[in-house]
Amino acid sequence: MTQPPYPQQPNPPQPNPPQPNPYAQPPQPPAKPKKAWYKRWWVWGLAAVVIIAIAVNGGNDGSSADTSPDQVLASEPAADEAPASEAAAEAPASEAAADEAPAETTDDKAAADPEPAEETYKVGDKVPVGDVTYVVKETEDGVKQLGDSTFGTKAQGQFVIVTFTMTNNGKDSVSFSNDMVKLIGTDDVEYSVDNESWAYLDSDSLYEQINPGNTATLEVAFDVPKDADLTGVQLAEGIFGLNTAMVSLS
Repeated sequence: MTQPPYPQQPNPPQPNPPQPNPYAQPPQPPAKPKKAWYKRWWVWGLAAVVIIAIAVNGGNDGSSADTSPDQVLASEPAADEAPASEAAAEAPASEAAADEAPAETTDDKAAADPEPAEETYKVGDKVPVGDVTYVVKETEDGVKQLGDSTFGTKAQGQFVIVTFTMTNNGKDSVSFSNDMVKLIGTDDVEYSVDNESWAYLDSDSLYEQINPGNTATLEVAFDVPKDADLTGVQLAEGIFGLNTAMVSLS
């Protein structure tokens, strides 16, 4: 006789062991206990600085308060000396202002010290100019031509011929140049000698040399407008005209 098979027992479920968490944080160490604020070093350092500052300020206030009357009187002359120092400071400022004053120009000097007026003579007068003496003999105006039709020159306006003598009063010979004589018109207009006229005049005045004590008679011609209003003849000692004199034609 066969026995019935034993019924199979179910296997009980096995518990799964816990798996480690890969994202888990390691355990933190316990935090240190904080010191009380009055036990920190910087609190005591700050307190020491405050105490020292109070002590220093208190000492200064006491010294200023203890100033004696003698010290007050001794400080009063310093206040009295302030105007002197201010005056000393103002002195350089006034000197600088004087230095900045506009410099006197040549025109200002000329106005303050005008040159002596040029002496005026008449035709026929002896006119001393430096080491020479002039005498204007005559003037001739309205001349249209010098020389003749074959050998001559015509005026652009009119020729004015001036005849004069020149005496050398010095110790050295002098030379006459056309630049030493000018005709003067109204408004101080100056007319120079016509440089071509000397070839057609009776005297060769282009370059005349005069020895000491000698006198030369000279002629010069000026080409001026027909309506020119001539007022005088200006005579100079040399070509640079350092010394001049005026012979009036009015």
